[in-house]
Amino acid sequence: MTTALVCGLGLVGRRAARQLVEGGQFERILVAARKSRHAESVAEVLGASAQAVAWPVEASALAGVGVVACAVGGQQDLRLAELAVSQGVAMATCSDSSGSVAALFALDGAAVRSGVSIIGGCGFAPGFTDILAVHASELFDEVHDIRIARAGGAGPASIDSVREQRRATSHLYRDGVWLETPHLEEQVWFPEPISAADCQLVRGGGEYLADHFGPKVSITSCWAEAKASRWPNRNDDGLGAVRVEVWGTREGRRDVVVYGAIDRVSSAAGAVLGRVGELLVDTANPIAPGVHGVAGTFDARDLIRTLAERGLHAAVFEGAPIG
Repeated sequence: MTTALVCGLGLVGRRAARQLVEGGQFERILVAARKSRHAESVAEVLGASAQAVAWPVEASALAGVGVVACAVGGQQDLRLAELAVSQGVAMATCSDSSGSVAALFALDGAAVRSGVSIIGGCGFAPGFTDILAVHASELFDEVHDIRIARAGGAGPASIDSVREQRRATSHLYRDGVWLETPHLEEQVWFPEPISAADCQLVRGGGEYLADHFGPKVSITSCWAEAKASRWPNRNDDGLGAVRVEVWGTREGRRDVVVYGAIDRVSSAAGAVLGRVGELLVDTANPIAPGVHGVAGTFDARDLIRTLAERGLHAAVFEGAPIG
């Protein structure tokens, strides 16, 4: 038994914290948020094993902590990652903007030297999409092209991140290089009831997939506009969806596998973040030190199966279950 620290208690952080409590692997769950009253309220709801700690989180708060599950973005995410590395504590984060992803990978050398595992992109997309891409890739003899699409956001900060990436310079990953492109749009078909949505080409945390698959695989990511809830005070981010399309060759023929998933974005992201937090303290299956994405770090089939048991389901695009 050990201790987990959850930083950021929006929709995603609260889902991850609840999962860590219910999973039973942790003796204590520490929670931290910008508003101390909010952290105290969440700790009270989580039960006797939970305790609020002061924000901003300092080194002293990491004493005895086995893993940090981070659901804050931007500079706070990077500061917490640097703190975790300096204190020798593993960390899972759902940060997805290109700037934060690059900053996270810049910590790789320090993480290796400290013997610390940092797993980035632990959300719906990137995150669950990366797991599905690895699962699909295992059906091919050789993979050539991965295309990721996403609709929806998990609360105000997530929606802001989606809008920021849609405004930024578009990129495609080709031959090991990120190439700037015009602001291209395409209509993508997601599982019902999201259906068709106009998506903007973005970088979208594709660095995690590129890190795993390498230069021989082309990567494209496009995201639909994320809209704020019409009910600002409602504790609900609405439905989101992802589509993962993998092209490759098997038995000498070019073929494609398409997976889809639909869920509340915060629920999906919180499920992935929480489960990765649990896996980071699994001493029977240690993770290599350094900065990684979820792609290739964990067994895709086992992770999909566990997430399905916790309510996050995926299917081949025709609708047949996978696992």
